[in-house]
Amino acid sequence: MWHWARDQELVNKFEKIRTREIIVLIFFVATQSLALLPDFLQPLTWMAVAILCIVRLDIFSFKLHFRRTPLADIRFVDKKMWMILGSSMVLYISVLVIFPDSFPKIYASARNMCESITLSNELFKILHEEILFRLALYYSLNRLFGRNVSFWATLFFFAFRHDHNVHIYYPLAVIPAGILLSLVTILTGSLVPALLLHFILNILVYIFVIYISPFVM
Repeated sequence: MWHWARDQELVNKFEKIRTREIIVLIFFVATQSLALLPDFLQPLTWMAVAILCIVRLDIFSFKLHFRRTPLADIRFVDKKMWMILGSSMVLYISVLVIFPDSFPKIYASARNMCESITLSNELFKILHEEILFRLALYYSLNRLFGRNVSFWATLFFFAFRHDHNVHIYYPLAVIPAGILLSLVTILTGSLVPALLLHFILNILVYIFVIYISPFVM
């Protein structure tokens, strides 16, 4: 299923990290995603991860991530991945049809975010999420449990990172995007394509919510 992966350099980098350091990264991302830690412990987790990132700076190096990352190999992606992506979109559409209150709640949440957005905050948020999920969480879990567990766990935590008090609806809406972002990172071995794609997806949501929806809703 993963024969198309082109991220062996990243995998090798995380193989060199000690198990206890990997556990710290996983704990940090999981608690950040689900908001499990009390506020007074947040600075401690940030400090631990910051120290780890400085010690393992090669994982975040420009040379590793900011390089030419062709997507020509996308034709080799396993058909199961496209089936998973298609199934997630069918699931989301089914939720919209079965639960009439789902779309208004998702739309209201998206509008609240779009109305308070700034370019600098959005760029930081995208960079933060990609480093957190596509890099730190995915490759840490891959180091311990392999690709299948890391793929689904990363998708779960990324989705529930977007739980904006609309029950399960908003996380379900985010799942297809999460699959795409993971796919391009694994395919290229770089965060750059995922960063660009994440930015484009968020811009499309912003354009729809702010400029198009007032005329069609």
